[in-house]
Amino acid sequence: MSQAARVESIERLKDLRVALCLFAESARTGLLEADSEIQRVGLWLKNEQLRYWKSQIVSRSELLTRAKIALNQKKLTKTPLGGHYSCVDEEKALQLARRRLEEAETKLANVQKWNRRLDEEVFEYKGQVQALGRMVDSELPAAIARLDRMIESLESYVSLKAASGEEVDLHAAFASVARSSGLGELLDSPWPESREAACAELRKLSPSAEIRQQAPAGSIPQPLAGRIVSQADRDGITSLNLTRTAPSPGSRLVFAAGCETASDLYLERSEPAGPEDSGWYAGPVEGDPPDRFQAVHIGELLAQGPQWAPILDLPVGTLLILRADTVEALLDDRDTILWPAPAQSADKRRGT
Repeated sequence: MSQAARVESIERLKDLRVALCLFAESARTGLLEADSEIQRVGLWLKNEQLRYWKSQIVSRSELLTRAKIALNQKKLTKTPLGGHYSCVDEEKALQLARRRLEEAETKLANVQKWNRRLDEEVFEYKGQVQALGRMVDSELPAAIARLDRMIESLESYVSLKAASGEEVDLHAAFASVARSSGLGELLDSPWPESREAACAELRKLSPSAEIRQQAPAGSIPQPLAGRIVSQADRDGITSLNLTRTAPSPGSRLVFAAGCETASDLYLERSEPAGPEDSGWYAGPVEGDPPDRFQAVHIGELLAQGPQWAPILDLPVGTLLILRADTVEALLDDRDTILWPAPAQSADKRRGT
């Protein structure tokens, strides 16, 4: 069931952000400590205890053999009068050596049993905390980034309303920001004013470098890999005089989970955060801000969708908006329209 949050204070959102950060840090620390303890116990059982009791079995077997030899020698040795010596001490030593060997064998069997039990418990534990780990590594950073965008938008809204002397309806503003609606309508408006504002809003929706790096790798959704960009648009983009930088096949493109089914899609290339980050992000134009992200390798994407090649080597700062198979707009890092030309864009809107 969907419920709306009634927000009356931006400070409460900031408090929520702090609480989320503290929870994420606490949960991350707890998971790391649990993993460290599991590793410590595993090393103690699998290495230290296993080696110790195996060596004890070898040494105690040798002592048992010596005790048997000493007892047999004592039994065969005769006194000067032709009798036999007492073997009480040797028999006690033999019994002690036998008990110590049996103890070592029991200890080794217990270590092996607990090794198997530990593996079973660790497997079950990993399955139970997998969702928590995914939330801490991916979902919480996305939620915090979403809160940051909301707080920034609400603070801008309050500043504008205060400057104009109008009454501030923070709850209505929050509902508008949370839905992230209206981008599609803005994109239908003429250039440059309202549509430039829409592009600025799209850039705010793109995840940070930290979130891109933490996005889990997954399989390539076929609708995304098979998305066709019209040949005319590809030819036009290829003909642009740009300094292109092809991402390495091993680098990754991050996309919002579920965006592959969206009719309107946008792609932005930010500054790569490292060798595994191409900087590319794909997300939906409309709908709620995404809170789950996945990553695919550029090489795998191009293998399934070679039509992406002239797009993925566009420079850092590029923003590309797709509607179905048509490039609605291609902008550079200063939001200058590169493709299509204004006249061509007007023709597209008229359907000519």
